Amino acid sequence: MSDMSRFRPRSDDNTGPRQSNNPTNTTIPWRGQTTRLQDMSREELFQEFGRLQHANHSLERAVTIAEEKEKTLRNEHTVLTTKKGELTAANAELNQSLNTSKAEIKLLKDRISGLQAQIGKMEKTIKVQSEQISKKPELNNTPQRHIPVAPSFVHQDVLLTQPISYRHNPVAPPFVHQDTFLAQPDPRALVYGQAPPSYNPRRTQASSSYAAPTLHRQQNSMIRASTTYSPDLASTQLSRQQSFAGQPLVPFGTTSVHDELATNMNALTLQTEDTAEVDFPTELNYLFKLSETWARNYANVPDHGRDKAIPRALVDTFMRASNQSVAYSLLISGSSRYFLVAKLINAWMTENFLKISLVKGFSSSTDQDIRQAKKTCQDKDASIGLQRACVVLMATTVKDIHRDPKFEAWLQTSINAKAAPMWGQLSFLLAPGADTAWEDFRYLVAEAHRIGFRMLSVPIKISFAYPDVGPHTYFEPSSMLCRDANIKGDPQAWKHQQLRVRLGITPVVVTTDIMGDGIPKTVHLANVLLMQ
Repeated sequence: MSDMSRFRPRSDDNTGPRQSNNPTNTTIPWRGQTTRLQDMSREELFQEFGRLQHANHSLERAVTIAEEKEKTLRNEHTVLTTKKGELTAANAELNQSLNTSKAEIKLLKDRISGLQAQIGKMEKTIKVQSEQISKKPELNNTPQRHIPVAPSFVHQDVLLTQPISYRHNPVAPPFVHQDTFLAQPDPRALVYGQAPPSYNPRRTQASSSYAAPTLHRQQNSMIRASTTYSPDLASTQLSRQQSFAGQPLVPFGTTSVHDELATNMNALTLQTEDTAEVDFPTELNYLFKLSETWARNYANVPDHGRDKAIPRALVDTFMRASNQSVAYSLLISGSSRYFLVAKLINAWMTENFLKISLVKGFSSSTDQDIRQAKKTCQDKDASIGLQRACVVLMATTVKDIHRDPKFEAWLQTSINAKAAPMWGQLSFLLAPGADTAWEDFRYLVAEAHRIGFRMLSVPIKISFAYPDVGPHTYFEPSSMLCRDANIKGDPQAWKHQQLRVRLGITPVVVTTDIMGDGIPKTVHLANVLLMQ
């Protein structure tokens, strides 16, 4: 029994005896039992040990079951948490959709209110018109929406006015010679939604030789031969600016019979030895006339429905070209819309084709040379010798690019790359049926390249400045040419009357022969529209 001595209770254990559950009613030493283990038989001990072992197994199974239940509950909690997150996200999405729907409903209600207001105005207008119709017929003295073009002017025995442009004219008017008379247009031809007349442009002038049109040069030579500048002659020439009628609408790509230099007499033609090869006034007048002709042919039919789709960026451009109070009135009138579109095109051409940026991208080496030369020319502290060297370097670079074997391929790529973004804006302004608009616009871009290369190949400084518009910009005869057909009289009188500029169509172009006398000379007057 020595092995069982460890089960004997200690002497200080004074807990009470516990009755055994066995049939013999024998007490066992468990949980404070005082009965000695010697009194238990071997069989009873084994039986008690078995019961304890069985209880231990039962407890282990209970613990295992409890752990499994806990694990199951945790998994269920995870699933419920995930579902709760999904439901929360779905609820947020539904709330957002609900808010969006409420906003759309509000916009629709506002639109319905606006339409109802318009309907109310229309009903009032119909009522007033019905009352007027029911009365005795009277003469209609209501001013027309489209103002007829000013009377024609006579220059060198040539009577030039606008050509007839009726709805059913399928063929463009032929090119006009000095013995040709063109009739005044009928205002009824300016109809909303009417397609402009189609033109078959002459493409023979768009050659890579970059030679100026022969007829253009002949006309300019006659003009220069008889227009030596003097103060007395300038006064006589200014008196001829009584009215500038609309220009003849000629087939696109041909030169106009009327040369704007005839009414641009304050523009001095350069006669220096270095610049004699390029006739700046003729080239600039020809280019700006092309843009005006394109705008008149293809973008001069106002349409309220189509104009509402004009992008905001283009609207802002028009606002900057004139101002917020005038731009809209210019755009919706057939007598001024093409001037506003021409201003948009001219500003774009001035920046991209008449400046040294024209050759940007031909090669990295030429870009680097031109960048350095521009930086030096813009330095106010640079000496006159250094400025001359920079101007000569840029002109020589332009000539070298023109003679490069890769020039023709680069030119076609440049024309397409520069024309495409501008075409994206102009497409919102086109009239219905403008099938040849892209072809003629690409021709315009090609001519801008040609003229730009001719001008930039001369070692001379050229500056462009569009007149400001607004209440504090007044007409200046020495730098501006009025194109408003409704304003007549003496340009000096317009200056004294302080007529304000509402649109600058073309820029003032000033050249400085830095290789010669260095005196700035105006070679193109800014074409402007005025407001009284």
